[in-house]
Amino acid sequence: MFHKIKEVKAIKEYEIAVTFIDDTVKKYDVEHLFSIWDCFKDLKQIKGLFWNVKVDTGGYGIRWNNEIDLSCEELWENGVEIDKILKVTGVKAIENYQLVLTFSTGEKKLYDVKPLLEFPVYQPLKDEKVFCDVQVDFETVTWCNGEIDIAPETLYHDSTILSELSKV
Repeated sequence: MFHKIKEVKAIKEYEIAVTFIDDTVKKYDVEHLFSIWDCFKDLKQIKGLFWNVKVDTGGYGIRWNNEIDLSCEELWENGVEIDKILKVTGVKAIENYQLVLTFSTGEKKLYDVKPLLEFPVYQPLKDEKVFCDVQVDFETVTWCNGEIDIAPETLYHDSTILSELSKV
């Protein structure tokens, strides 16, 4: 039986979140593949490549380029199910490339976008006008009509709870 893929997002270094058509979400760490298949080392060596993962046509796998891909069955069998699906329900851009986020859990958190600005996909956000034009779309933050986004799991896990901070 094939478990077709609806969506894939890079959520942090060498970790992806895969949403299947039945809305099951699984986390998969590709780092172990570096020692199995040489082509996967490109995800580490080619700057920004890892963050450009896409669903293959038909949803039967994912790919980064013509040489690096994974089947839906590999992801289903060896991925770890994520119990709770996080959704971003609100976002506000503030100074110094930071976002104030509200999640479906009701939590408010602060996320620093600066570390991502070195990756090619996030280069347009260096323009403050573009950065400030952030929106909630498809339950996460997006820029440039959805062409740039950050997975809600990344936003949640790599952010700081606002109550832990001085007033923002």
